[in-house]
Amino acid sequence: MIVHFSRNWILLLSLATLGSVAPARAACLDPGSSLYSRARALYGAGQYLLSATHFSQVAGTACDADLRDRSLYAYALALAELGEVSEALRTLETLSLPQAPVLRSFLTGDRSPLLLESVRLRFKIWDERLESSLMEPLRIDGMSSQKFDEVKSLRTRLGLVPAKSEWLAGGLSTVLPGAGQAYTRNFQSAALSFVLNAVFLATTLEFARKDMPAAAVASGMVFSVTYLGNILNAVDSVKRFNQLQRDPYEKQLRPILFPELVP
Repeated sequence: MIVHFSRNWILLLSLATLGSVAPARAACLDPGSSLYSRARALYGAGQYLLSATHFSQVAGTACDADLRDRSLYAYALALAELGEVSEALRTLETLSLPQAPVLRSFLTGDRSPLLLESVRLRFKIWDERLESSLMEPLRIDGMSSQKFDEVKSLRTRLGLVPAKSEWLAGGLSTVLPGAGQAYTRNFQSAALSFVLNAVFLATTLEFARKDMPAAAVASGMVFSVTYLGNILNAVDSVKRFNQLQRDPYEKQLRPILFPELVP
């Protein structure tokens, strides 16, 4: 979760929500509200900001307590997709829905023993590649043969996705700034790292050659920052690259293993 949500987006979402809720205060929404259906459609289309606004409006004007809770949960899902994990967790704290602990565990990585055994099994399948025999309890939980076979196939393919090494990327950029980024095919970032570090290193050496110690020290400090930043950026680029390789399989696998994570 999937994905960072800036303060500006929070403000925009809040203003949009307030603007849409105000005129609707006169009449509350019923459980069959078309606005909730529209919000779900927006979520399914990847329009997470708009869907969050709609879910928030439904939650604020729902006549039915169940619709309000489901809307708040869907609102938390949309925030999570937008990368605003802290806001999503705060929203979950107000809910007692059975699916809330699943989303909380997904966001925090905390596989609490308080989770149902069946849920912990699904997380184990999600987190690591398991032998087919260890997946059999999924059938006991009522998963259809078609879905079971799909989970096995996706989990196997996900386990075979080639992953690039963070250590190698960091090592390459230590030897030659930008090399680690090039390793993940991020050539624009590689070129920028190489040029910045080359410029600041050359400047530092030139100041030292001209016997300008203060300027050389200042330039050297800037170079050390860009050099370290280049290494950290190379490691981060590997994480992003590996996640992009996994995304297609995870997006198919997640709703099958965790129907709770669908609004």
